[in-house]
Amino acid sequence: MPKKIQSILFILSFLGDFGNSLLLITSVAYGVTLSDDPLLVGMIGAAYGITYLITPAILGWLGDKFPRKMSLLIASSSQILIALYFLVFAHSPIRLIVGQILLGIAYGFFWPSIEAYASETSYVFASIPPEQAHKKGILSFCIAWSIGYVVGPLFAGIFGDYFLPGAFITGIVIYIIGFCLILIKLPTLSSEKSSTVVNISQNPPVKNIKGTQRFLIELVIAVLLYAGISKALYTYFTDYALDAYGLDWSNSLTGWILFSFGLGRTAFFVVNFFSLRIKSSMKLVLYAFLGIGLCILCIPFFQNAIIIAVIMFMGGVGAGIVYSSTLDLLLHQEQQSKGAKAGLFESMVGLGSVSFPIAAGAIARISQMTVPFYWLAALTTCVFLVLFFLEYKPSR
Repeated sequence: MPKKIQSILFILSFLGDFGNSLLLITSVAYGVTLSDDPLLVGMIGAAYGITYLITPAILGWLGDKFPRKMSLLIASSSQILIALYFLVFAHSPIRLIVGQILLGIAYGFFWPSIEAYASETSYVFASIPPEQAHKKGILSFCIAWSIGYVVGPLFAGIFGDYFLPGAFITGIVIYIIGFCLILIKLPTLSSEKSSTVVNISQNPPVKNIKGTQRFLIELVIAVLLYAGISKALYTYFTDYALDAYGLDWSNSLTGWILFSFGLGRTAFFVVNFFSLRIKSSMKLVLYAFLGIGLCILCIPFFQNAIIIAVIMFMGGVGAGIVYSSTLDLLLHQEQQSKGAKAGLFESMVGLGSVSFPIAAGAIARISQMTVPFYWLAALTTCVFLVLFFLEYKPSR
């Protein structure tokens, strides 16, 4: 049963971020054609995070008390309706913003349940130590959603150049497939307190990795910055690449560059899945941030698509290190209420997702289009220094 659940979760995670990234990049690209205000376009990219700030924490907590299949069915049916809204009604920047806000609510149901499932069923990798088994379960989930997030922008770019409504139609189809998969294939689980587990809480007991308040602060900072950088690159870079005052590229070329970022992130997940020598640690996370900052700093200095693709690929590798390590460290410590912990993680993702694109758009509005990249690089370097101080500060 757990192996079957893992397979279903893999497909659902892929479909979830395929649809999410497809609708996000299409909304931003459509917004560029409807408005020349980078702040307004930034608000389209940030709108998802407005509701995603709150919903994962609340709904992740509820997911520990009620059947997660129910949460996923609600999320999936909501995704179908929202994709239909984009197709029929979202023909102005404000309506695109509303659609992204609604999508944030739907995914607040979606991701905490899937992440909790992935953690709880990681013991299927029973031939390796519990810590590595948990990491492998998390990486399986990461590979799935990351592939979806790689494919989504690529399709968005192609549809943006040739048939923009096709992106919204594809989103509807993706979500219908996910809904049918949840309804027909995903078992209803039960636990002692509710109907959540089919005795899936058989995870071998583990020791807290570093259960200190300082460590939790480090994780929160890392997740917040990861989400902000990733969302800003997907949204503001799209604006920068398509704008006549930026790179003035086509939708398709922009989609390929975003594809390279996702490819780098996915490549790390895959390599780490098959070779577990790379151990999750805050030291690894903080040096990944240093590398990401250098990559972002290089973007404004080049206009060649191949060079920028290489830079984005390396930035994607760094993002993969940060995401998988922080999620693994957070959920590995918690053997109860995993949905609530996953919800906390996703709420930090929401905070970064809403703040950074708006900030990047506002900075571009009052300066030049390259300045937000310098700001992101400087902020990433500052966070690296903060995490370095926290990590190497002697414990009392």
